[in-house]
Amino acid sequence: MKGHGLFSFIAFIAAIFFLACACVSCESSSSNTDPGNVLPPTGKLDLVGSWAGYFVSGADDAINPDAVDDGFLDFDEDDIFAIGVITQEREARFIGDASQFVCPEGSLRVNYTLPNRPIFWGDLDYYTWNTLGPDPYSVDVEHISIYGQAFFSIYFLDGFHWYTDTPEAGRDYWQFQFFNYTTTGISADIEKIAGQWQISDAFKGGNTLTFTITPDGEGEAVITGADTQDPKNTFEGTIIEIHYDDDVHGTDLYRVSLTLNNTFDLEGLATYVSSYDTQGIYTEPSLAIGVSGVSGEDPEDRRMVTGIAAPVVP
Repeated sequence: MKGHGLFSFIAFIAAIFFLACACVSCESSSSNTDPGNVLPPTGKLDLVGSWAGYFVSGADDAINPDAVDDGFLDFDEDDIFAIGVITQEREARFIGDASQFVCPEGSLRVNYTLPNRPIFWGDLDYYTWNTLGPDPYSVDVEHISIYGQAFFSIYFLDGFHWYTDTPEAGRDYWQFQFFNYTTTGISADIEKIAGQWQISDAFKGGNTLTFTITPDGEGEAVITGADTQDPKNTFEGTIIEIHYDDDVHGTDLYRVSLTLNNTFDLEGLATYVSSYDTQGIYTEPSLAIGVSGVSGEDPEDRRMVTGIAAPVVP
């Protein structure tokens, strides 16, 4: 692992023991630990909101118990940067430019027995572009599992992930780290994100996807877009503000529904990030948008639109 990581060997073993104990606690007292259909209000468990960070990837970065612990991860080119969105409805999406990690609504599990250190886990669909597929915006899908903790509730997520379908005897594990972007005083606002946006290298290198958000009533907007391929791929749909009654820390989340090429119905989430700069993670003002879906005729024919869009400057 090139000498980097969150844990030394002893700390890593301790972390696994800690997570295992939390899981046992969850199994033995499900009436207290299962949050039901929604996560607790954000003042109690603030996983809800926006996150920026990395899924570490690549054979050279698989967790190595003999690695020297030197603090935060040293990200490299094969690691996956993403902006995460977690809702009270236990849905999570980690949105990248060429991939997307999707935990469907109701599927993210959280144990908040320990004060200031919630434990979370879930199974995610890992979407990546299939540029050799029969049609644009098609994807390959693999399954990963995650297990982690939220350090002091609202600031930092860390843990590890693995390919779920790989037998345990041959399984590798990688780390992930995400920093919180939830800030007091911010909230979802359609007017703030109205206008034109671009995603570079959408589906294929050199392909630019441009979309426009046009307010259409209180708290919602029409979203329409097209790319530069020939023939063009188009989509249209709606984007709606998400607000929670007990949102004490502020979130900037949106629910998105799109129809791609008048055929594929895609659902997902978006979040606005005005700027971000911590632990080497830096973003300009951007709109992370991630939606996915399947064809009604073929459940294996999956599509997605994903990316970290930049505003189009007039």
